[in-house]
Amino acid sequence: MHVEKIELKYEDNIGIFHFDDHLALNSLLNSEISRCGSKKSSDNPTQENHNITGINFYNSRNYSFLRLKKWVEYCVKKFMSVDANKLNGVIFEDIWANRYEKGDYIRRHRHLPNTYAFVYFVQSTKDHPPLSFDGSYFSFQGKDGDLIVFNASLWHHVEKNMIELPRITISGNIQSTSVLSPNYENHNSNLSMFNIPT
Repeated sequence: MHVEKIELKYEDNIGIFHFDDHLALNSLLNSEISRCGSKKSSDNPTQENHNITGINFYNSRNYSFLRLKKWVEYCVKKFMSVDANKLNGVIFEDIWANRYEKGDYIRRHRHLPNTYAFVYFVQSTKDHPPLSFDGSYFSFQGKDGDLIVFNASLWHHVEKNMIELPRITISGNIQSTSVLSPNYENHNSNLSMFNIPT
């Protein structure tokens, strides 16, 4: 099994990692995202803070998504150890794919009541808009294979994509079992990915 390189940085409750073998993985992820179709969030009248195309992958059994999910879980646990959040495990609340066509954006939002949120970059160049954290003056210009994990309380946004090439990411919400009640059960979320986009 290929062992991925992991680089951890820590700034303002933010951890940054990189998937070394991302070319093969991202090719599979991109194909699966395209195969599954999409829905424009502007078609949803309850969502006024963003305009992207996306797919909910919470229940996906696709190999590429399962491999990514396993790696993300490992990175989140590593990040939590730095964040001094001692835990027994993590629970994925939601996982979704975002496709930013030219002109697409996401306004200021955050991911409470979750513990952490993450973004994995499937297709992102220096000409795409960064993930910007409000008030911290920190913006992350993710490149293909990068993963950013951050505290769900942090406000953030993505400016309009101004180029023809879509910006493609996979995002999710995570709960630490250390902050959940003993009676909490994984609720097998049916929430639309449009509820809390990244």
